Amino acid sequence: MSCQMQVAKIALSVCISHELSKNRVIAAPPKPRTPKQQIKDGHQSEKHRQREASTKAAAEASIVEASSAKAQEKALTMQEVIEKTVPKNTQSVKAHTQLVEACTQLTETHTQLAEARGQLAKAMNDQNCIVMEAEAVIQAWDAELVKAMNDQNHIVMEAKAVIQAQDAELFVKMEAAIQVQDAQLTEAHTRLVNTKEDDDDACTVAEAHGQLAKVTDERNRVVTDAHVQLAKVTDERNRIVVEVHGQFAEVHGQLAKVIDERNCIVAEVHGQLAEAHGQLTKVTDERNRVVADAHVQLTEVCTQLMKVTNERNHIVADAHSQLVEAHGQLAKVQQDKDDATEQLQKNNIKVQFIMQDQIITQNESHQKDAMIRTLRNQYQAKSASYNELKSVANRAIKIKQETSRMGVTN
Repeated sequence: MSCQMQVAKIALSVCISHELSKNRVIAAPPKPRTPKQQIKDGHQSEKHRQREASTKAAAEASIVEASSAKAQEKALTMQEVIEKTVPKNTQSVKAHTQLVEACTQLTETHTQLAEARGQLAKAMNDQNCIVMEAEAVIQAWDAELVKAMNDQNHIVMEAKAVIQAQDAELFVKMEAAIQVQDAQLTEAHTRLVNTKEDDDDACTVAEAHGQLAKVTDERNRVVTDAHVQLAKVTDERNRIVVEVHGQFAEVHGQLAKVIDERNCIVAEVHGQLAEAHGQLTKVTDERNRVVADAHVQLTEVCTQLMKVTNERNHIVADAHSQLVEAHGQLAKVQQDKDDATEQLQKNNIKVQFIMQDQIITQNESHQKDAMIRTLRNQYQAKSASYNELKSVANRAIKIKQETSRMGVTN
């Protein structure tokens, strides 16, 4: 703003001088200069040029110094922006890397959990197969046992039927034989009684007693044979009953053995199932713990990432604001440069008109030359400031593009 004020003041003074020169009385043209005067004027003009060159060099040096200081200040500002932006971007990249690592660990944990579930499912299927096979074997044993018991029952029933038939047949035979012997004995006794009544012959009586004794012996023999057969049949029946009871005891022993073996298998299978359920519970608890830890880490990483992203966005917004401000200053400087160029052109026209005027004194000419030099120096300073701001703006644009690229990558 100070440079613009100075340029405006100089331009105003030039315009005032020009307006004042218009109102002056135009003097007669100067007389032609003599060679000696021309030489003197040449010396004076040479001194004037030297003074003008030294003044111009000093002004350029001051302008360059001011421009370099301003450029250093802008460079420091942009360096601060870079120093603030790059660590935050590095932090953001680091947080994103941690997030990717946490997601990778979570994926590995899920993979291990799926493998453990597959192994557990396979173990449970194997246990179920073993249980089903054991149940099939036990059912087969039970079926065989039931069949054996049914066979034994059939055998016992057949033996009882045979014994009952034999007992009935033997009883019928014994009854029939006893009845026949009793009838014969009764007939012999009747005949003996009739013989006694009809005939008192001792021979006849003795014969009758002999027949009676014979019939009695036959009857006793038949009864004895019947008793012997009955005892034989009874012994056979008892032997069959004892054998059947032995077979029953053997079957019951096998049944008890099969039941014990089945109970052992069932207890073992139940133990294996309990162990498998314990492993499942352990794996499930471990999986839940790992998942909870992974979710906590993921939440923490996401929070850090959001924090870093917000800080980076703030820095990018500040850099963008500075860039917009630099663009505004650059446009302003460009406008000032255009205005100064236009004013310089106007002033050059005015100065040329004034220099062509022969009524202006040497001091006024020196003053106008100084003003022209000042305007030129200011124009050069404005040009240098414009170039400097332009380079700063280009650098800010590059920083913004690099920041945007890093933000998209993250």
